[in-house]
Amino acid sequence: MRVRAVNDVSVVELHGELDLVAHTRLTPQMDLLTLLDRPSIVMDLRKVTFVDVRGLRLLLRTRDRVLERGGTLRVLPDTHQIARILRLTGTGTDFCLLESLPPHLTA
Repeated sequence: MRVRAVNDVSVVELHGELDLVAHTRLTPQMDLLTLLDRPSIVMDLRKVTFVDVRGLRLLLRTRDRVLERGGTLRVLPDTHQIARILRLTGTGTDFCLLESLPPHLTA
């Protein structure tokens, strides 16, 4: 996981597999990012190669925590796998999905 702060937005770049191991390792870090009032987070998932139910749970937990604090969570999925998983699980509408990273957030 790589986190970059761009103005008031945390850009979280995830890579590899979002599975039980990643869920266990990343949950405390994501919880810290969502502690602020009105957090603004962009999750860049373009380098994620696999998502299982625990990885999906991490995304949903992050979304819930952000919404509880009046913030925004935007997700940049890869073009195929993750978008498909979100669609098949019925959770695609639970996220604000981006088609590309906004230019002001690129590194």
